[in-house]
Amino acid sequence: MAAGEAYLVGSMTRYIEMVRPPSTSLTGIRFKPGGFSFFYDPLLLRDAADRTVEFDRTLIPVIDPVIPAPNLSLDEFFLRRLAAPS
Repeated sequence: MAAGEAYLVGSMTRYIEMVRPPSTSLTGIRFKPGGFSFFYDPLLLRDAADRTVEFDRTLIPVIDPVIPAPNLSLDEFFLRRLAAPS
């Protein structure tokens, strides 16, 4: 994984260990089963099982590391994207 990039990790059927460089931070969002399709096209997951793939940065919120409660930015972003899956 490269710093400053966005990634999508599909459903995992086995344990994996990820190593990140020192002095970096990682923000992750884990959806419950079927939850991804409320916010994104489920076809994005078709090749992601047990893999980490690059994800379009325009499809994720910008998180300012100095904001004391980044979860509020995430909540606002996902509330705007919320749609019933087809």
